[in-house]
Amino acid sequence: MRRGHSRVGQAHFLVYSNGVEPFARNADDYCASALKVGFDSARHVTEANLKKTPFWDENRFILEQERGAGYWLWKPWIILQKLREVGPDDIVIYNDAGRYGAGSFHQFPSFPHAAVELCALTPKRFIHGFISNWQIQGHYTKRDAFILMDADTDEQRLAAQVCAGPLLFMPSKESFAFLEQWLDYCRDPRILTDQPDEMGKTHEVFRDHRHDQSVGSILAHKTGAHYFDFSESGAFGSAEDVRQRNRHVPRLQTHIGYVSLIAARAMPDDFLVRDEPDLTDLSHLLRNLVPGEPVPVHPDKVPQPVLAAELEELLKEPRPTLCRDHLQLAVADNRITNSRLHVLNKYLEEAPFFWELAIQAFRDRAAALHAQGREPTMEDVPTLAVTALRDAEAQMPDLRRKVMSGFVWTLFTDDARAIFKSAHKNVKSSKGALAMERFVALLDELDFMPVEVEVAGKDKILSEEVSRRLMDWMLVDHVPAPADLSPEGDHGGH
Repeated sequence: MRRGHSRVGQAHFLVYSNGVEPFARNADDYCASALKVGFDSARHVTEANLKKTPFWDENRFILEQERGAGYWLWKPWIILQKLREVGPDDIVIYNDAGRYGAGSFHQFPSFPHAAVELCALTPKRFIHGFISNWQIQGHYTKRDAFILMDADTDEQRLAAQVCAGPLLFMPSKESFAFLEQWLDYCRDPRILTDQPDEMGKTHEVFRDHRHDQSVGSILAHKTGAHYFDFSESGAFGSAEDVRQRNRHVPRLQTHIGYVSLIAARAMPDDFLVRDEPDLTDLSHLLRNLVPGEPVPVHPDKVPQPVLAAELEELLKEPRPTLCRDHLQLAVADNRITNSRLHVLNKYLEEAPFFWELAIQAFRDRAAALHAQGREPTMEDVPTLAVTALRDAEAQMPDLRRKVMSGFVWTLFTDDARAIFKSAHKNVKSSKGALAMERFVALLDELDFMPVEVEVAGKDKILSEEVSRRLMDWMLVDHVPAPADLSPEGDHGGH
């Protein structure tokens, strides 16, 4: 049961499935978990329920499509129906059932108090999903959706895409208007489905349409809806802390129980008990708390096909005049290298010089191939790029040490992390940082990641190998010396 003062009346949980596994089982488990932590109701809406309504008959053409059990058209509809039934201070929370193994984690570690109370405090009384670091609206939204929603602008194309879940709605003029517009746009197959663009030429950067999510994201930006900000300019740090403590939870930011933990960590400890909490204190966590806030946009990057064509032409030059974007394209699909670069990006002052060195190293290696009478091809590019990045690291040993420490930490399995922490606490502590540096030095001596291993990009295999080596190292490094085991030995403090 819930405890303490609340700005919310009853809390209602909502989830949907079409009866297919694992979604049906996960939806049932979600409802059971919701009731256990204090929700007043929890409903698993099914396709069978939907077929008994006029809504099914009116939208059969879309709802009978396999993808998304009808392109997720049902999502705004079931939320809207429930919101019309509840009391004026009640809250409706929707979560996707999810495609994960049944019983793999607790959907609700506790009642999502922080998120619920936060929703009640927002001016519009609803929170529509979240943004993260990487999803760009133009990459995941078809051109017809932009045009037919009167949003075919560079700002909308470059905007961060708002993920369509979890969703929190309380009755208000703004929440009903948003859901009704979202549903109306989703009823148009030209906007919602995968049918080819008819209204304009498909954008070069387009990769895949995200259907209800694409529609809701455009609408959220157009109407100034509230949504969580888990990007690096927002509450990324809090989100990462919660994720690191709950690494067993798949796609943690898509589960409201864990989103609420992030929200609690991102706000002042006494925020929710203040008589008049100032929402501007949470501008890093929630978007559009202040009217007129600008849309968060990503830099306008050259489309990957264009970069690839440029790079192929540049390779014909004895010393290719490439740029950072070309290098990043060369390793775009490499999970190992991208993980290392993700750590590198935390060191903002050193990163620019690193990229200068890496570009120079790539040019030098390409020139060496030309000098041998062989023009490098696109097949050579992944190895050239990885080697060039390593060459740059070698010239910046302090940066390499920090990057490799952070990277190796990401490779540890949960068991390996637990063992490391038991001896050295967190890797961010001085003791942990020194221990990690020693372990990385050992890995370097063993040549644990030769170029060909990094080029292959098989991070799971590397993770298992590094975790095994950590456990071996911990056994050797922490076994007491014989004198320490002797009853006559000196057992004084060190």
